Amino acid sequence: MTKEKIMKYSFWFAIVCLIMSPWITVVWGEWGNGVTLVGLFVIVTYSEFLPRFHGSFLKTLSGIIAILGVIILEIIYSIIVSAIAIPSC
Repeated sequence: MTKEKIMKYSFWFAIVCLIMSPWITVVWGEWGNGVTLVGLFVIVTYSEFLPRFHGSFLKTLSGIIAILGVIILEIIYSIIVSAIAIPSC
C-alpha cells in the first residue's frame, strides 16, 4: 500500500469514528469516549503528515486551527446527539 492510500483510509476511519462516537456514547459511555479519542488522534496524525501544513509558521498555525475546528465541531455534534438521543425527564 502506498503512503497516499494509507493516509486516505486513515482519514476515512477517523471520520467514521467521529461520526459514530456520540451514538456509541449514548449506549456505552466509556466505549464512545474511547472511539472519540481514537478519531481525534487519527485526525491529528493525518494533519501532521499533510504537506500543506508544513513550511512556514502560518501554515503550521492553520493546521492547528483546523484541528481545533474539528474538535469544536465534534463537541457541538456530541451535544446535539445527546440532546436527541437522551430523553429529558
